[in-house]
Parts: sequence; C-alpha cells; structure tokens
Amino acid sequence: MNGNKLATVIAFSCVFLCCPIDSGAQEYIFMGDKGIFPQLLGDLTWKYDESTMRKRLPGSNVEDVKYGKDDVDSIYTGVVLPYFGDAIIDVVHKSNRVIQFIKISTNETREQCLAEAKNMPITCRNIYGKVLIEIRNDLLLYIQSKHGEGIVKSVCEDENGFKICEKSFMWSTKTAKLVLGMYKDDDGSWIVSLYIGRPSDFLRIPEPVK
Repeated sequence: MNGNKLATVIAFSCVFLCCPIDSGAQEYIFMGDKGIFPQLLGDLTWKYDESTMRKRLPGSNVEDVKYGKDDVDSIYTGVVLPYFGDAIIDVVHKSNRVIQFIKISTNETREQCLAEAKNMPITCRNIYGKVLIEIRNDLLLYIQSKHGEGIVKSVCEDENGFKICEKSFMWSTKTAKLVLGMYKDDDGSWIVSLYIGRPSDFLRIPEPVK
C-alpha cells in the first residue's frame, strides 16, 4: 500500500486528524478489563514497539511505508484474529514511534469480488457479502460488551445510481477512541474496519450524504 492509497483509505472512511504529541504517549491503549483483543493489545502503550508486535503476531509479515513528512504505516499481513479471521493491521505512527492510530480490517471474501478478479460484477460495489455482515455484527456485540452501546452514525454514498448507507459505531474511553464500520476500499470491494485512536486526537465520522 503506497502513501497515496493509505491517505485515500483514511480520508474515505474514518479520519483521524492528529494533534501534537503530548506526554500521554506512554499511556496504555486500554486499561484493565476494558481492553479488546488482550492477547494483541493488552499492556501496549501508545509507543510503537515492533519487537513486541512481532512476538504477538507470529507468522505475520510487516512492511513499513513512509508518507508525508513524518508518518510511518507499519502494515502487518498474514494475521488471524478472533472475529476478523484473516486480517490486516495498520499501525500508523510518527518517526519517534508515537502511535497515531491502529486500524484492523478484513477484506471482501467473495471470489468474484477480489481485487484481482476479472470483470468484477457491479454487485461487488453495491452489495456486500453475508460474511462481512456477520463479522461486523459479531465485532459490534464484542465491543459493546466492553464499552456499551456507543454512538451510532449513518454513512451514505451514491454508487452507480444506488444510495448505499451503513452505520458506524464510535466509543470513547479514557485511553482510546474506537470506530467500527463497513466501508469500500480503493478497489471497490468492501472491508470491515476497526480504528483505535489516541484520545488526544480528533475523530471524525462522515455525515450522511443528503
């Protein structure tokens, strides 16, 4: 994933507008029993540590992509997580290793809708698969069990004459902000994404298209 694609993905779905780094960088991402995916994120701080991530993601591959003046996206592939199944983890951080946000996502699973598929049918862009809906719903129940109902917003867009609307769910804690939603990736296929951002960052969810 190059810098332009990363910027597009972030701008198109949920956007974290990063504030200046402060002393909170050493705080834990999640505190106590409110954490999600404790085997991965438990006891992690907002300071990126590749060696720790590699130990917690055995068998995964990591690629560092630099973009902008001082931003690095460490992309982990070959990851399997509860609820997500096969997943990609993006840890976006500054060159001083302070994490801006973490994005966990899983891609479209229908064979005819994969990025390399030829003559991708229009339904891949207008209708998402049952598997992704189940993943999103299971994740929603799991996060709600930790953080309650959260804030719900509708995200709509027009595609080939169809108005496609989906819900995004947001939670705020003392140490993190989370957004769960289903979005279209650059290739037109659907992804389920969970964003986990620093509490000092401003989180914006797109308003519905009128």
